Amino acid sequence: MRMTEQRVRARYLTKDVIIGWASLSIMIAMAIIGFQFIRDRNSWNILANEPEQIPRIGTAELKSKIDSGSNLLVVDVRSKDEYENTHIAGSISIPLEEISQRFDEFRGYTQIVTYCT
Repeated sequence: MRMTEQRVRARYLTKDVIIGWASLSIMIAMAIIGFQFIRDRNSWNILANEPEQIPRIGTAELKSKIDSGSNLLVVDVRSKDEYENTHIAGSISIPLEEISQRFDEFRGYTQIVTYCT
């Protein structure tokens, strides 16, 4: 490449151009992440509205998964008072009426088990 070609290319590759491309890349990444979030939330809403589609787990299988250290979140959806009275060790309390507002707390887990009794 000749010296004049290098200068022309360098002149067009300014700080503003680099920032513009970086901003565009970030916006595209955010759009992809947002789509994934919406898709996951829609899956949750479908299951919440069609309870017969939700897989069931027995107490023995749940205990086995907890004991083996599975990437599992156990959520007690009863009221705070009921949770404080008694709950499964290691579970967290998210009352059913708060589930949709606390959806982000489910991120990072491969399995989520909810219970109410």
